[in-house]
Amino acid sequence: MEIIEKEYLDGNQHEMLSVLKGAVFHLTTQASYKSILKDGMIYNNKDGRFDIKKSLSQNSFGRLAGYVCLFDLRDKDDDAIEDILNKKYPFLGPPWFRQPKQPCDDYDEWNLAYLILSPKYYEKLIPYEKSIKYFNVSDVWQQVIPHAETWISDHIPLEWISIVYLVRIRERLPAYGNVTLIREIIEANRRTLTNSSKMIR
Repeated sequence: MEIIEKEYLDGNQHEMLSVLKGAVFHLTTQASYKSILKDGMIYNNKDGRFDIKKSLSQNSFGRLAGYVCLFDLRDKDDDAIEDILNKKYPFLGPPWFRQPKQPCDDYDEWNLAYLILSPKYYEKLIPYEKSIKYFNVSDVWQQVIPHAETWISDHIPLEWISIVYLVRIRERLPAYGNVTLIREIIEANRRTLTNSSKMIR
């Protein structure tokens, strides 16, 4: 298994599309990837043993079915990929995977792991098109990423993964949220108040 580290600043992570296009991959955080390394496989999360993002994973079709969820970009052209990114799932920097900011941070940061499935195991995939009939067959509303999501039942042994991209993304906050600028404004206000206080005295 090859491990490649990449780092991007201010939106340059779109370069990742050149390696993800045409691939099938599992996306997670680097913290979760360390657990995967320890376990030797990617487990499904049907029993909720791992953290569940309530707005996204709680009613995931794949999770509820006991599947491991993956993205399938094998037959997607540029327009289809942009549609997935903009309307379905921003896999180049999901906001729910953003690192918690520290008080003095003037940037957002992601530490992601893209685990690329080896083509030797494509036959194990459960395609979206063949799973439509199973969606929403229970009383629970189920979430799925149309024409982008695919699954493997139960778990994925780590030896099925050919490449892992460990990606660090940093995006500077806009000027109005820049900590340095805020500090300068606070300091200027402090000086003004101090001077005003001296004048009043």
